[in-house]
Amino acid sequence: MGERKGIYFGAIDASAGDMVSSSVRNASGNGHMISNLEAAIRAGNVNVSDNVETEVLQLSESSRAAQEKHAQLLRRIEAEKRARNIAVPTIVEEVILRLRQLGEPITLFGERPADRRERLREILSRLELEAEETGFVHQVLADIQKQDVGAGAVAATGAEGGARKATKPQQDQLFYVPIKNEALKSVRATIFAHTTSAVGARLKRERQEQVMSLEERARKLDHHAAELYATALKMANVASQNGDVRPLASVRYSADGAHVATGSWSSLVKVWDATNASEVKLFRGHEDRVTGVAWHPTNAFSEMTDGAASVCLCSGSADGTARLWSASRNEPLAVLRGHKARLGKVAFHPLGNYIGTTSFDHTWRLWDVATAQELLLQEGHYKEVYAIAFQKDGALAATGDLNGNGRVWDLRSGKAILPLQGHSKQILSMDFAANGVQLASGSDDRSVRIWDLRQQKCSYMIPAHSNLVSDVRFSPGSGELLLSASYDSSIKLWRTRDWKLMTTLRGHDGKVMSADFAPDEKHVVSCGFDRTFKLWAHENEF
Repeated sequence: MGERKGIYFGAIDASAGDMVSSSVRNASGNGHMISNLEAAIRAGNVNVSDNVETEVLQLSESSRAAQEKHAQLLRRIEAEKRARNIAVPTIVEEVILRLRQLGEPITLFGERPADRRERLREILSRLELEAEETGFVHQVLADIQKQDVGAGAVAATGAEGGARKATKPQQDQLFYVPIKNEALKSVRATIFAHTTSAVGARLKRERQEQVMSLEERARKLDHHAAELYATALKMANVASQNGDVRPLASVRYSADGAHVATGSWSSLVKVWDATNASEVKLFRGHEDRVTGVAWHPTNAFSEMTDGAASVCLCSGSADGTARLWSASRNEPLAVLRGHKARLGKVAFHPLGNYIGTTSFDHTWRLWDVATAQELLLQEGHYKEVYAIAFQKDGALAATGDLNGNGRVWDLRSGKAILPLQGHSKQILSMDFAANGVQLASGSDDRSVRIWDLRQQKCSYMIPAHSNLVSDVRFSPGSGELLLSASYDSSIKLWRTRDWKLMTTLRGHDGKVMSADFAPDEKHVVSCGFDRTFKLWAHENEF
């Protein structure tokens, strides 16, 4: 037997055809085999090419973009890997000097020394990668393209003589929610005008304060903070009242601090005198437990007893509705219907003309107080939405869901401008500081996170309690104190200058469901699973 030849792959050209013919002739010595091969070539079952030129399909725009994106991702991963092994100076002055030598900004807005050092590390890793592996991205693209050439050659052989379809580049698809009614445009314009004037007034006050010397301003701020700290350190339980036959879910001070509102699992909303804890008003209407209450930012309860039917209070319930209440009526002024599931928290916009509600239907909604009409149905959360808060200037809203994710929304444009990712469990409460740039969130992961809207990230994490954090509230005037309530039966007051614990208030027999600061920042109210609400003040006040 003669020497066995290797297997031949690919198209058979003319020379190869002669070789096959001669080998068949030598092997069989029969012309019948030759005629069979020629018949197969004529039938198209055996392709014989006169040249070895290969036709390659061009990649589409979307495919090339995907390859470039993949190559850039590999480059970024390599840069991050290198950055972990690069030693950078720890002295602030040396870090600044090195950045200046590299022609980079020595500091960015809101950047701390640790952030600056990390930025230097990333810059050095990028420069090192570019110096050692110039053309890294192009090499990755070339490797990927080589693989596609082989696939394109196979596809080209089967498409000989056929028309090739033109591939259109894939265009980005924009998802948007059309405006439901023209009233929303007017609302956004109204909010824009209000926030512009509110921010202008705040900046004017700050400019007026700049006329004072730095020492005088510091003395003024420190004097007020010292008063609050002294009260917080000596704060004690001065009154306790049974609020209902079932647990109390929410409690809030009125705008003038004269009254307290509670919502209970028995579906009742009650108004109490903040000085002696006596019941003033009882509201019936909800068909299921109350989940949140909120006072109107300007309408005081005492001013409404003259017969004027003006909204002073809002409550949300597990029956899927929110109800508006007036001091002059026992029945609700309006019922806000639209949510497909139980409600979470409710909050008034600082203008007082709008109400925000959250729900387990994964949405939050904005309502018109005057007409009780739904203005906005906002999606954007993957899980049930529970917490909601409005910025004091009225420009922003923050919402938190039971997946541990939060979002900050610009009410003037309707855009989600900042995702809040950091909590490992559900977000149960949120509140904006008076300065408008800090946001606190309390979670089932037992922590309180402070978000800086300027840096667009979590600036501090407080390991606050040994159980879930049910409520967080900034002191409304100065923002010098932060309150956190928890299922560990305690309320804690934190100093916002350095986030140090000031005092711990204990008195509830079980879970603390909600708590709030009085407008004077020197009184606190809380309610719990023990069906009581408690008033806290300086121990010598009563």
